[in-house]
Amino acid sequence: MLKQFYDNPRELVKQVDEFSNYKLSVRDDLQRLFSVSVNEKKEDLFEDTIFTAKYVLGLMRVLQQGSSNPDVDSLENVKSDLAENMKKIVGQLRELTSDGPETDKNYFEENFLQMSPDAFQNLNKLLQDLEWTKKFFNDLKRNKP
Repeated sequence: MLKQFYDNPRELVKQVDEFSNYKLSVRDDLQRLFSVSVNEKKEDLFEDTIFTAKYVLGLMRVLQQGSSNPDVDSLENVKSDLAENMKKIVGQLRELTSDGPETDKNYFEENFLQMSPDAFQNLNKLLQDLEWTKKFFNDLKRNKP
């Protein structure tokens, strides 16, 4: 699915941004992550990561709605699943950047993966942009000629 964007990460971000109606928050970081993924031949891991990001955000929405929605049962299971998948997404992001330039690895570690309120807020923004990327890829698959 990514093959058409391998040579131009900027084009991927541009198209995802247009698809999202310009809701991307960390465009440059998304482009940087995609570039590292392509350069290090980790496109499959990138696709797994965008799936995990979409799943994590879905779990967060269930938790937010769960307290006010009596139809949502077993929030403890959702919390447990969310914790497990947050660890997974952090691991995936570390793995994506692990073999790339040290500057990129340090950048993602400091800005998204540290245990700090700012990094957590940045991580949520990145997850939202990754979710838009997954929705974009899903749309490409559905509308493929």
